[in-house]
Amino acid sequence: MRRKNTNSSEILITIDILKELRDADISFIQTLTDLARLLGGDIKPTKVDLKTTRPITISIAKFIDFIDKDPSE
Repeated sequence: MRRKNTNSSEILITIDILKELRDADISFIQTLTDLARLLGGDIKPTKVDLKTTRPITISIAKFIDFIDKDPSE
C-alpha cells in the first residue's frame, strides 16, 4: 500500500481489519467508526494506491498509548 503524502507519525487502519476482528471473535467492534472511537482516531478520505479510501488515521504515539494501557483502567 502506498500513500501519496506520507506522514511518518501516523498509522492508517483500513476496513480489512474488521475481518481480522471477526475472525478473532471480537464482536463489540462492528464498524470502522466503532474502532476509530475506541482508538481516538479520525476517519478521513486519503489517497492510497491511487484510490481514495477512508481509513482510520491515528498518530503512532496515540496508538502506542492505547496498546500500553493498563487493562484495569
